[in-house]
Amino acid sequence: MLHLHTIPYIFPSCSWTVLDSVGSNHSPVLIEFSHTHKTPNIKNALFWNFKKANWGLYKSSLDNSLSGAVSFCDLDTKWRFFKDSVLRAACVAIPRGNGEKYKPNFIHNSEALLPLLHQRNALQRDFMSSPSPDAKSSLNLINAKIKQLYSVIRRDRWNSLCEGLDSHILLTQNSGTW
Repeated sequence: MLHLHTIPYIFPSCSWTVLDSVGSNHSPVLIEFSHTHKTPNIKNALFWNFKKANWGLYKSSLDNSLSGAVSFCDLDTKWRFFKDSVLRAACVAIPRGNGEKYKPNFIHNSEALLPLLHQRNALQRDFMSSPSPDAKSSLNLINAKIKQLYSVIRRDRWNSLCEGLDSHILLTQNSGTW
């Protein structure tokens, strides 16, 4: 049973009609919901890139916008002004990125690689500050370890992907995969 009074924002988008009796003492009611909801196109969705944000520009832009605020009578207008100010400042200072380039399973996020990557970054800083043959050989050694671990991780991921496939089904369904 649908209780429209429990969801007040739906009520204006609804229309109902009492239908003819279907042979009982109760008349059925047809409720039509005419609200259209646009779903965002995930393929073209842009995401906030907070790592590249210019927080100084964001703060100054937001301060300028909020300092020009007039006194509003009602809370809804104040809220809308504040929300719009925050979004305008964000659009100015925080770049947007394309979701297609986002790789949640990027190998750099692997816990096995992170210590080696941090160690390599420290070795690179040391080598840049004082280049020496020993620092260069240490850097080459850590790079070789990283490449080897990359190869192992990629192979393990490929093997785990292939284990989940059933070749008998793929070959018999003529799916075009092979």
